[in-house]
This record gives sequence, structure tokens and C-alpha cells, in this order.
Amino acid sequence: MKYPGDEIKVIKSWEIMLSRPGMYLGKKSIYGLQCLIEGIRMANYANPHAKDIFEVDWLEFEKWVWDKTKTDTIRSLNIALKLSDDDDEKAFDLWAEWFREFKAQKG
Repeated sequence: MKYPGDEIKVIKSWEIMLSRPGMYLGKKSIYGLQCLIEGIRMANYANPHAKDIFEVDWLEFEKWVWDKTKTDTIRSLNIALKLSDDDDEKAFDLWAEWFREFKAQKG
């Protein structure tokens, strides 16, 4: 059986999107990033045969950010926004920095 999601082209690397967010999100925005991530999560949920495209264990990343920051907020996107004083672009940069650091540690 062929699933519609099998034909969807995905970003081959998060690094491409993080280095050129305007091309994928319209502008550098933590809110745009959140929409992209939620869309990918929904697509993966809707199609259990789709390959996981997060490049990392998403839940492990979320826990890593929480352990690193020790905030009262759980989700990495919300933590980045909170620690950036609600500055959309600074939050994006902070989240991207964490993502790169996490990926480098996990090899």
C-alpha cells in the first residue's frame, strides 16, 4: 500500500533550514519554527510508515534542553522564548544553538 506521505519531500538537514530560515519559514522566527516542527510531528503521527526526519531523538532533545536550563517551562521552543525575553529572532538563534550543541554531543 502506498501512503501519501511517502511522496513528501523533506528537508534533508535541519542545518540547511536553520542557516536559511527565511527560505523555509518566511523569516527567522521561533513561532515559524514551532509551526514547522508541529507540522512534521503531525505528519509523522498520521503516517506511521514515514521515516523520522528529526535527525535526533526529539524527546531526548527536549529533556536535554530542560536539564540544561532548569526552567519551569518544559518545551524547548518555549524555554528559548522565555530566556530571550520574548524576542522572536533571539529565541530562534538560542534554540538553533542548543540543537547544534545537542547534535554535536550525540555525534
